[in-house]
Amino acid sequence: MEPPNIGHNLIASLIAKDADLNIFRSFSGLHVRNILYLQSELVELETKFITLDAESNDGSRGNDVWSLPRSWWHITRQNGEYMETVGKLREVSQQYCKSTKVTKHAGTHLEMIQTTLFRSKHGS
Repeated sequence: MEPPNIGHNLIASLIAKDADLNIFRSFSGLHVRNILYLQSELVELETKFITLDAESNDGSRGNDVWSLPRSWWHITRQNGEYMETVGKLREVSQQYCKSTKVTKHAGTHLEMIQTTLFRSKHGS
């Protein structure tokens, strides 16, 4: 004989039996805060790229102003700093895209729940 469900196990088993009970806290404030931190990181990376490109555009060394910052060969050989920044950009932008999608979805879901609760409370 199985022991009786208690605590989180009891609540989880009840919620699992009825889809209408699947209401979870969205932590919207934390999601928005995370998005703001990610935006700050992206601004910092943008500034880093501007600096790296400006350093590559040093005409006093005889470099063509338009070629080096756009040259894959140059980017991959610039002491690894450029590619390290590219890797960080890929990581942060991926997190940012996922976070904005989650927040949009959570907001829509929350609005739907609030509307349903309002209608049930007011008999609409």
